[in-house]
Amino acid sequence: MIRLLKPLFAFLVINLAVILGISLIFVIISVFTGIDLSQILWNYSNLLIYSFIVGFLWALISLFTSKWMVKFLYNITIIDENTYQQLKYSDDPISRKIAFLYEKLKNLAQKYGVDNVELGIYESPEPNAFATGCWICGRLIAFSSGILQIMDEHELEWVLWHEFAHLMNWDMVTTSILQWFLNTFVIFISRVLAWIFTSKWEEEEESSNFMYPIIAMFLEFFFGLLVSMVLAWYSRIREYAADRDSALKYSSKIDMIDALKKLKWVVESDQIIPDPNNDYVATLKIYNFAWKLLNLFATHPPLDDRIKKLEQL
Repeated sequence: MIRLLKPLFAFLVINLAVILGISLIFVIISVFTGIDLSQILWNYSNLLIYSFIVGFLWALISLFTSKWMVKFLYNITIIDENTYQQLKYSDDPISRKIAFLYEKLKNLAQKYGVDNVELGIYESPEPNAFATGCWICGRLIAFSSGILQIMDEHELEWVLWHEFAHLMNWDMVTTSILQWFLNTFVIFISRVLAWIFTSKWEEEEESSNFMYPIIAMFLEFFFGLLVSMVLAWYSRIREYAADRDSALKYSSKIDMIDALKKLKWVVESDQIIPDPNNDYVATLKIYNFAWKLLNLFATHPPLDDRIKKLEQL
């Protein structure tokens, strides 16, 4: 519960800052345009309720369908007990690694009381692993075939602990809560500003009504980009937290550093072949953009920064 209260407190601080920022914007608009925004906000009280509900449903559907969507789009194979028994005695090294991960995940789930968590494997040359889902719709930790090939069992265990830390920290749930609040503001502000812009036009009413949805859609797209940067920033914070927790609670600092250095070596040696079919969960990948501005949308910090944070623990 403490793990959940910390990010919730952060959300309250973030949204308080957003509300103060919105209030300042409205004051500035009132000064320069002479529009009584208090009357606008009163008339848009129903819109605020609508935005709140839509933002909530948007985030809720995203959370509850995340596991099903990645299983469908990635064609993920779920490892069950019967499959584990077959893989355990296989001569194939990849099969033995999968059986090893299944056993480790099962032990972790029993030790920390995490139920309905599954292990999944999917075909992709990229060295990737991710966790998704929630306690209601079920949890999933998936490994790509690429990461199974480049890492040994010892290194894969640290990756498993990192992803398990995401589950223990409720990261998927807290991200959905943040998305809920941000979606609410995006929908509400876009429509309020669209109304302001169209109300100032000295054109006939039909033209104004025609332009209103177009401007609202454009503003939703613009603010959606800003929201994406906020969500990516929060995701980078949770990556640092998962590294820290897996290093201090589940494995060790040195082991996590070694695993990240292995990933860094693979990335810098240009051995990664991007998989165009995995765009849906590109936010989950270990990747950094060459153009620095695009790193604002990166959900994982640079590997060098993650290694440095661990070394400073």
